[in-house]
Amino acid sequence: MFNALTVFCRFCKYLAYEYARRGACLALSARREERLRAVADKARELGSPDVIVIATDISMVEDCERFVNEAMNHFGKCKDLLSSFRLSLRARFFIQVVVLL
Repeated sequence: MFNALTVFCRFCKYLAYEYARRGACLALSARREERLRAVADKARELGSPDVIVIATDISMVEDCERFVNEAMNHFGKCKDLLSSFRLSLRARFFIQVVVLL
């Protein structure tokens, strides 16, 4: 079973790290896979036993469905789904983290 949450801002990233400290498994999703890999590496260091990274563009319905399907196939079932979306004048950023407790 996993929980899902989206992360890009510092607060959300650290929320993902807190889940990792508690032994949660994570599925991370964002358009920028290299940033996800850094978050995934840190989550593993903090104690997450299983972290997957799935590149996703939330403006594409198909990408969102693929993210959920891949996470469900990997982990089994979902407990929570939390999302965060940030718009700025420069760019739009979005990362999802799926957590398995």
